[in-house]
Amino acid sequence: MNINDIIIKNDLDGVFVTSLINIRYLSSFTGSDATVLITKDKKYIFVDSRYYEQATAQCIGFNVILITNVDLLFKLNDTIEENNIKNLGFEQDNMLYESYAYFKQQLKADLKPISLKKVRMVKNQEEIDTIKKAIEITDDAYDYILEFIKIGMSEMQIANELNKFILDQGATGMSFETIVASGKRGSMPHGVASDKLIEENDFVTIDFGVFYNGYCSDMTRSFVVGTNPDKELVKIYNVVKEAQQLACDNIKPGMKASEVDAIARNYIKEQGYGEYFNHGLGHSIGLEIHELPYVSPTSHEILETNQIITIEPGIYIPELGGIRIEDDVLITKDGAIQLNRSSKELIYIDGRTK
Repeated sequence: MNINDIIIKNDLDGVFVTSLINIRYLSSFTGSDATVLITKDKKYIFVDSRYYEQATAQCIGFNVILITNVDLLFKLNDTIEENNIKNLGFEQDNMLYESYAYFKQQLKADLKPISLKKVRMVKNQEEIDTIKKAIEITDDAYDYILEFIKIGMSEMQIANELNKFILDQGATGMSFETIVASGKRGSMPHGVASDKLIEENDFVTIDFGVFYNGYCSDMTRSFVVGTNPDKELVKIYNVVKEAQQLACDNIKPGMKASEVDAIARNYIKEQGYGEYFNHGLGHSIGLEIHELPYVSPTSHEILETNQIITIEPGIYIPELGGIRIEDDVLITKDGAIQLNRSSKELIYIDGRTK
C-alpha cells in the first residue's frame, strides 16, 4: 500500500504528514524539522532556512516551501487552496490532541484521521540492501563480543564494548537499548544490561541492533560462558532453536502473521514450556525497530514478499534463566531467507582470563 492508495481508499484530497519517520520515508528528508503535504499529483515539504538547502537536495519531486517560525499555517492554507483540498488526512497515531485541535480550527480543510503504518511494510531493494548492511555489522559485532567476554565482567561493560565496536564499524547508533541478561536475569525478556557480573557457566542472552543509514537490525543470541551449564537450560536452548528454525523454514507469502507465530508457539507448548513463552514471535523492522506486520497470536496481517520480519521465540523461567534466539528474515516469493549469518548452535566460550 502506497500513499496514493491511502488517499484513494479514504476519499481524501491530500495527506498532511508530521511524523519525521514517515517524512523521511516519503521524501528522503533526514532533517529534524519539517512538514509534508501530499496530494494525488503533487508533493510539498515545508522547512525553515536551516533545512532549505538540504531539502532541495534530498527531496526529489517535491516542491520545497521556505517558511519562518510564524508562517507555516499561512503557507499550508495557501497550498490547500491552490490544490482545492477539502478532505485532508492527518496521522492519527502521531499528532497530539493539542496540535490536532489547533490545525482543525485553523486549516482550510476538513481533517480526517488516517494511519500511514502500512505504507512502509513492503521494502524496496534499496531498503533491503541497507538493512542487510545493518545486519552484517550486527553479525560482526557478535563475533567480536564473543572474543571479548570474560568471567567477572559486568553486563554493562559488555554492552558498552559492543556499542563502541558497532559505532566503529560505521553504524550511526543502536536501534534500541542493548540487552545483556546473564544467569537468572535471563528470565527477563527485556533485561537491559546491569551491573551483574558474569559467572562461570552462566547462560548469557544478548539482544541488540544497529542503525545504518536510518535502517534497523535486530538480533538475539544466547550462549554459555563456561563448560558445565544448567542441563535444563541446555534442553530449553534446543527447544527454542528448533522452534525458531521451524518458523523460519515454513514462512510463505500469503500466510497470516498469526499462523507463523503458531508454528513456533505450538512446538514450544508440545515440549512442555508453553506458559514460559510470553511474547509475540516477532515484528517487522525498517526505519523503526518495531513496524508492521507484528508476528503474534492476534496479528492477522497477511505476509508479503519483500517484508523483513524478526523471528524470536524465547522461554523464560523465573529463578532459572531464559533463552531467546532471533534472526531477521526476508520474505521471498518462494519462502524466506534468514539474513543473519551468526551460528545458532549452542556456543560455549571459555571466559577465563589468560
